[in-house]
Amino acid sequence: MIDIPAIETARLRLRGPTLGDFQRLGELWADPEVVQFTTGEPQTPEQTWSRLLRCIGHWTALDFGLWILEDEMTAEFIGEAGFADLQRDIQPPLNGTPETGWILHPSKFGKGYATEAEIGRASCRERV
Repeated sequence: MIDIPAIETARLRLRGPTLGDFQRLGELWADPEVVQFTTGEPQTPEQTWSRLLRCIGHWTALDFGLWILEDEMTAEFIGEAGFADLQRDIQPPLNGTPETGWILHPSKFGKGYATEAEIGRASCRERV
């Protein structure tokens, strides 16, 4: 079992991803509104499964990754946020520098959750 730090903010709990998150992530990544600025195309269950395994693998291999975002009081799923080394072929190259990112359920857009997650993640940034 990997030791993924859990972070709590005023409204959020950031916790490590588990296989139990597959359905919620599948619904999130299949939403055209969610993916309009990322992949541009809704993701299939297979693509979401690979994404989830990659997220878990980041923590295992690199000691950092994406957290699942939940409402601190209700445990309602909000999205995911964190760091990833995706080895993307982009210019300029990132050369192993982790990227930061987030993806939120559309009902949570514009409520400051990404900013709050970033503040919480800053407490773990020294791990990256």
